[in-house]
Amino acid sequence: MNKELIKALRDITKKGQTFNFGFSPVPKGIDYDIDKGLSDEMESELRDWITDELAPLSDYHSTYYELTFIDETISLGCCASWGGWLYEDSHSRNDILTDEVLKILLPDFDIDNIDIDYLSISFECTIDESKIDFNWWNDFASYEDSKGDITNITLKPLQKKLEKVFSKFLPDFGSEGDIDYDGVSSKFITVEDSHPTVEESLFFKLTFEIEND
Repeated sequence: MNKELIKALRDITKKGQTFNFGFSPVPKGIDYDIDKGLSDEMESELRDWITDELAPLSDYHSTYYELTFIDETISLGCCASWGGWLYEDSHSRNDILTDEVLKILLPDFDIDNIDIDYLSISFECTIDESKIDFNWWNDFASYEDSKGDITNITLKPLQKKLEKVFSKFLPDFGSEGDIDYDGVSSKFITVEDSHPTVEESLFFKLTFEIEND
């Protein structure tokens, strides 16, 4: 890491402040998000450090950093995320609308005759380590049968049963990507019209010793 950049960052953070920056991959390279305070030259050096050293460490997944100095060590709090729409084909409505879920939503129907392409349910699920929380977007799910008749399913009395079932398998959902660091992981699962997408995040720390030679 460039010594002039270290000095510039230390000057900014010498009063116990942090310096925040990050990057996201884009089709033609990397998009940067950097706090103000550095000269154009030092910001260019920071971009080079991100591109050459930091981005490969998180396998080029979008990552945001909080930089502090601890004695002669640079400490980076890192939050990397991957998945979402880029990997929306990793899971399908078949993984959401299991037989157990169908029996809860449509107990009066023969599940063998249910066409899940016409069953719509939407919600969000956040999984932090072992804790799982649900956010229900709508009060109803809906199903249109082969005759064109629409059944509106009131979700509120079914939410606890559905959450219990979803909690069995949603933690196993994942997106394509991973980072090999110890840290705090989380998943954000969005189900829109029965189509799930998964975004994963990892909070971890990196440290760099400052060479004084």
